[in-house]
Amino acid sequence: MTADRTPVVTGRNPPVRVDWVDYAKGICIVMVVMMHSVLGVELAAGQTGFTHPLVAFAKPFRMPDFFLISGLFLPLVIDRDWRTYLDRKVVHFAYFYVLWVTIQFTFKAPAAFFLPMAATRTLLLRSGFIPDVGIMSLVVTLVALVGALAIWRVALKMGARFLFERPDAFWIAPKKAGAALQAAE
Repeated sequence: MTADRTPVVTGRNPPVRVDWVDYAKGICIVMVVMMHSVLGVELAAGQTGFTHPLVAFAKPFRMPDFFLISGLFLPLVIDRDWRTYLDRKVVHFAYFYVLWVTIQFTFKAPAAFFLPMAATRTLLLRSGFIPDVGIMSLVVTLVALVGALAIWRVALKMGARFLFERPDAFWIAPKKAGAALQAAE
């Protein structure tokens, strides 16, 4: 890495991950989850909370920034042979999209985006335990993030690795050597 923390690519050595890129993409993902929790709580409660201006502020950039940041390293992978590029950029995402859309629609309750979020929102609204809609939205966001991590851990312990790794039948290019369960290129 150079002094300004950008990757140095020499020859065919694999590039190292750049921390600020991972953090920026993570912040964008958290902002999307927060949008769903805040707008869901506000809709169910019939009022807005103090977190609404933050969600409104992030609206113009949370998704465009995610894709812009994701495209930063396109020059490193665009020169691959067509089969590898298609495998890593199309088949990879198509497999997980179809898998998770199927799971979501199988378990999705009416008007519920994500089970931990919906259950927490309903429980907090009906109990009146947290009267402030803004704090309730933050709690629902936190539960969504922790719930996703918990579901991930449970799925791994149950041996459901196909939820996070493509089975061999869904590879059209040779598998890349390396650690399992790492982010897509």
